[in-house]
Amino acid sequence: MRCCRDTEDAKELKPIITKIKEAKKSEAVLIAAQSEVLAGTLVKEMAAAKINLPLFIHLLPTGSKFLETAGKAAEGIIFTDLPSINLNSARVLTFLEDYKKNYGLPAGGQEFYMAAAYDAVNILAQATEKVGSESVRIRDYLYSLSEFYGLIGKYSFDLNGDVVGVSWALKKIKDGRIENHPEEVMVTITTTATTTTATTTTSTTTQKR
Repeated sequence: MRCCRDTEDAKELKPIITKIKEAKKSEAVLIAAQSEVLAGTLVKEMAAAKINLPLFIHLLPTGSKFLETAGKAAEGIIFTDLPSINLNSARVLTFLEDYKKNYGLPAGGQEFYMAAAYDAVNILAQATEKVGSESVRIRDYLYSLSEFYGLIGKYSFDLNGDVVGVSWALKKIKDGRIENHPEEVMVTITTTATTTTATTTTSTTTQKR
């Protein structure tokens, strides 16, 4: 069951709410909505339908529209958030100041994406300088890189190409506020985007914002 447009119309969400309510052996709900308003509306309508399951969301709860839309129904939601960058770092501050001079202030919450993109270009430049432009050599160089000191932190890459040293933050809404939630969570997840069920273990190291 998919819901692909921004809406606050509870009637349009009724089939999804019904699907969640009728799901068997579910221990939690993962909301994969496309906007703060849609996610907030789903949360609010699930509460109205008395669906008492833990709720998990990706990124969206950090926006003001989500909390405004969901209201008290947002209490207890666990969600993943972007890793924070060190705003006390001289390198990071210089980067953001240069960006502001050239392009204006970045949109709120976009600093991590900007810094990560900047790092990616610099890692590629470093790799091509060391081993040339052949893709296989660049890959092997990245695998062998013990540590890269970038704007988003110090990190390296494992044999799958995944970043080691920078983790997503796990957070929770408590008393209407967002706080760190460094716990391991094992749940059976029912996704509203695909109505499929899967068992997953989420374990992450949160960073103070």
